[in-house]
Amino acid sequence: MSTLDFYGTLQIAKAGNKDELAAMSHDLLVEFAVRLSKRYEAECGQYSKQMDVVENLHRELLHKADMGEFTHRMRDMERQLTETENERDKLMSANEALEDDLHQLRIRVDELEQKLASEPKAGRPEVYDADFRARVKEYYNNGHTYRGTANKFGISTNTVGRILKE
Repeated sequence: MSTLDFYGTLQIAKAGNKDELAAMSHDLLVEFAVRLSKRYEAECGQYSKQMDVVENLHRELLHKADMGEFTHRMRDMERQLTETENERDKLMSANEALEDDLHQLRIRVDELEQKLASEPKAGRPEVYDADFRARVKEYYNNGHTYRGTANKFGISTNTVGRILKE
């Protein structure tokens, strides 16, 4: 079948002219069907190749879009990280200043405590030390009376009572 016969037969088939197709020889129609089938297979193969190219381009575009989105997100994250680092640096500077102030306050409190400890205490000074009080208690516990204990140490009976209550 020549190319001209093939295209002519194709036009007849497209037009739906059944009478002309019926008038053709069986061998010619078989050859037409075989060539049409081969053409169809070739076009399907070409279509498949084109679809592969389109799919590859689509994947590439998606990858580029994903990379673009990823790059955009990375830039946003880098910006946020920079802002966070700047804020951290400010807070650390403020914290160092506060620590210096706190250290100065501690030094001042220590100075004030030392000054307070060196100044005389308010109220009546302590007359009897712990050793004296212990001797008074021991003497009384050995069976002496309030009056006898007071006379022995040269103190009043009221003072003896206060020492014994401690």
